[in-house]
Amino acid sequence: MNLDTAFASYHSQVTVAGDVLRYSREYKVKKLEIGVTDCPELRKFEGEIYTDENRDAVLKKVD
Repeated sequence: MNLDTAFASYHSQVTVAGDVLRYSREYKVKKLEIGVTDCPELRKFEGEIYTDENRDAVLKKVD
């Protein structure tokens, strides 16, 4: 997932290498203060991050 706004960016990736499942996330703050007009975009941004971070990984045993 890649999200980019004027005030922050968020990138996440899931990779598999052999028998290792790796989650990688990067959150960068671009502005420490935002205006009232940016609040709806901030709420949407945070909601998308919440959804991404609460996704499940389904593991299956391979014989």
